[in-house]
Amino acid sequence: ASRGKPGITSENDANILRAIAIVTDQLAVEEGKLNDMRDKSRGIQQALEEIERRRNDLIREQAWRQNAVYQSMIMMNGQHTEFNRLLGLGNQLLMARQGLANVPLRLPQADLDKKQTDALEKSRRDLELSRLKGEAKERL
Repeated sequence: ASRGKPGITSENDANILRAIAIVTDQLAVEEGKLNDMRDKSRGIQQALEEIERRRNDLIREQAWRQNAVYQSMIMMNGQHTEFNRLLGLGNQLLMARQGLANVPLRLPQADLDKKQTDALEKSRRDLELSRLKGEAKERL
């Protein structure tokens, strides 16, 4: 009806106002949705930041633990080396004592029994094994 009457009439004016009101309501609804999405986005961003902080903390903790294990292994390796050195000295001392018993003006050497001989031989083998590394050790 109002299309036939060009120009601003009270009927056209009322239709324009109704259209503006409808579009304004739709805009308000869309702005509300946009604000909700922004709030969700902020929440997700905060969660991601917290996850990243936690990840970094765990990486630092893991690095610290790995370093502690590494330091412990270095210390154990040093202790193992010292043990092997002392074992070698003990074996040398046993061999030297065995040799001293044959020197003149000394008491005659007492013969070793089977248990003592086996213990000495095992000690020699352990020393030899401790000096070997990697594949050479596996072959024996």
